[in-house]
Amino acid sequence: MEDLTAGGFLGGRGFYGKDGRGGIFSWVFSTDHKRIGLLYLGSVLSLFSLGVTIGFLMRLELITRGPTVMGPQTYNSLFTLHGVVMLFLFLIPAILFIAIFRYGPMFGLQLAFKTYNMKQGIFGSPWIGFDHFQRLFSYYRFGEIFLNTVILAVYKLAAAFPFLQRQNFISRVIGTLYGASP
Repeated sequence: MEDLTAGGFLGGRGFYGKDGRGGIFSWVFSTDHKRIGLLYLGSVLSLFSLGVTIGFLMRLELITRGPTVMGPQTYNSLFTLHGVVMLFLFLIPAILFIAIFRYGPMFGLQLAFKTYNMKQGIFGSPWIGFDHFQRLFSYYRFGEIFLNTVILAVYKLAAAFPFLQRQNFISRVIGTLYGASP
């Protein structure tokens, strides 16, 4: 098997190798989707830790009556800052991360119905209909592969079932305590 990093696919530079630029510039100005994803993840985790730290300081202030660590104006400012950091700087980039790196690649799902030509792109490639699916279903090991997929899905449901029941139980208890019907 060909080594993909030794002069092969990546031209000997590897995933974390230099691409003409060095240092922090190779990360900040990168167009590699893996690096962009890692930068997104790093920024989301660092902003989450900032929000948690601000929340911890607010809880530290509420331990006893009266000002302990900060005054009332500082507490109100930190309360607002905590909301801004957690909503706009943590939650929205996390949702964008999921949208870009989980749902964005689904755009290429239409390739299953096309004979893809790199020069013509996704929109210019000719449609072939269900030819790829006919080839898949006529594959001699299709039954075995399909059965394995179904078995794994059943195992996944069996493993998640107790947790789903527990969640239903908790919602019934809360509904009973607060007088709402489940």
